[in-house]
Amino acid sequence: MEPRTVRDDASRAGTAPTGAGEHPPPLNLVYLAGILVAAGLAVGAVWTLRRSALPVVLSLVAPAILLALPLLFGLPQVVAVVWALLAGGALVLGSALLGRWTGAVPVVSGTLTLVTGLVWALPERYTTLAAVLMLAATALVCAIGARRFSADGTRHEPGGRAATLFMGGILLWALALVVGVAFLLGNRGADGTVQAHWWLLTAAALLSGATALTLGRVLPPAPSGSGGDVRSDPRRLFGVVGLALLPSAPLLALPGNAPAPPLLPATVPLSAPSHALWAPAHVVLGVPAQAGLLATLGVLVAGALVAGLVAVIDRHRFPAGAALVAPPTLVPLPVLLGAPFLVAVVWTALVGAALFLWTHRLRSSLAWLPGVSGLATMLLALGWALPQQYAALVVLVLLALTALVSARLRHRLDPRVPDSPNGSCTG
Repeated sequence: MEPRTVRDDASRAGTAPTGAGEHPPPLNLVYLAGILVAAGLAVGAVWTLRRSALPVVLSLVAPAILLALPLLFGLPQVVAVVWALLAGGALVLGSALLGRWTGAVPVVSGTLTLVTGLVWALPERYTTLAAVLMLAATALVCAIGARRFSADGTRHEPGGRAATLFMGGILLWALALVVGVAFLLGNRGADGTVQAHWWLLTAAALLSGATALTLGRVLPPAPSGSGGDVRSDPRRLFGVVGLALLPSAPLLALPGNAPAPPLLPATVPLSAPSHALWAPAHVVLGVPAQAGLLATLGVLVAGALVAGLVAVIDRHRFPAGAALVAPPTLVPLPVLLGAPFLVAVVWTALVGAALFLWTHRLRSSLAWLPGVSGLATMLLALGWALPQQYAALVVLVLLALTALVSARLRHRLDPRVPDSPNGSCTG
């Protein structure tokens, strides 16, 4: 067999080697040497002229060097993406080591490096979700750092470490949120997605919600002017957004190849026969057969993590967080386990009743939220029960009992409520 002839780059280009036995150096090493020489000249010039600006120059030069390494050495896409994300995260978090105002430069350069890694990750679902997770995790660490550096309860100085980390946390959190929502809208129900994709997106939702709650505990930077400028306080807005994001985690943990249980079944009201009470809930509700124990465990774990995060980060908002996360965590359980239709309807009504009655035990400004959440859950149970008349009657009875118990609790907790219409009259 004739041996294969291997030609170098010079012969491919139509040029002859310069001499016998001489091989030109690989171009990747030439390019890398050029990058290192240019970076060294820039750093040397700053070191000679103005050493105080050296951290700023290093934070600007580092992305050009670090991002070039995986490309010049032909590393796999996954390695290049992870390398870019780690480099960008290190730059953003390293801003806490710099002085006032100079920390904003590594935040911007690190964010752009993370965006580069995100763009490299877009062709594949797993790498895209890994990039979203890295963005959300870095944003959470920035928010925790900003809260730590402003733990004295006073507004931090503009350009300081707390303000820099606060800015970096907001930038990365918003970017992770936008990319995560785009992934959800573009891939929910699409071919090629697996349950692992939705568990990764669930983790990203948990991190994003925790970041928003943590940002809601950080005082914004003080006004930079000397006048009486009063800057609006965004903490309440971040807290509301965090509470709205966290309950989505149990819903994202549901099987990705089937829709969530509908608000109203497709069956004609009161037309289902009596034996439909004992049919599987997903059959009567008109949704595909769900996975069993594994999907149920995933939803429960997601709900428990949400409750734990709210309790650790902002315990004052725990009643609101529990009221929002309980329905998406508990309501799908009978459907996931293939329980009978009557069991699913009664379970949903009982979850709503428990939330509605819990309102009387709360004394916070958000005590109304469990009541609204519980009422909406009971109305959902009534909507599910409409295809079968006996199921609808059972839910109506439960609604009436809940109203009766709520009235008795209100009377017991508020003695000013009279026992009879004439009880408020005086002699």
